[in-house]
Amino acid sequence: IILLLMCTLFIFIPGCSSEHNKAEKISGKGIRGNKVVNNIELIDLKEYEVIKNDSAGKIVIANFYASWCPPCRQEIPGFINSSKKFKGELEIIGLSLDPDDNSALKFVNEMGINYKVYRADNSLQKRFNIMTIPVSVIYRADGSLYNVHFGYLSEPEIERLVKTLK
Repeated sequence: IILLLMCTLFIFIPGCSSEHNKAEKISGKGIRGNKVVNNIELIDLKEYEVIKNDSAGKIVIANFYASWCPPCRQEIPGFINSSKKFKGELEIIGLSLDPDDNSALKFVNEMGINYKVYRADNSLQKRFNIMTIPVSVIYRADGSLYNVHFGYLSEPEIERLVKTLK
């Protein structure tokens, strides 16, 4: 019943369906162009820190999301566009909270996500106190924490962040 209710709400939320179709048109299929993603690594807090630190010198946005979350679906096209627009300055890391690899993989390929995506384990959710999604953890180029943004993060907001944190 809950799943049926969530699906029904998703259909009737204005803009969600069009945003989803828009994402496919903007980015094509699969991660990094037309390549289809076949696996998504489950990472813990220690692995997250290594991945984040590998982006030294870039602004980092680590975005917690799930495929079943309408605002998450709505914001991903902005992440896709920003990843292209600010290549070399901005690193986006997707952190899926989907319960299984199949859901996460299907979503990444469906949306055409062009940035790194991992499945976040419970240690990451606990570290950032993730109680709702989407949540974006934003770091300056020097690696220091700038902000934890709860809720939808729009493309214009991402652009302002990049300009502010340069």
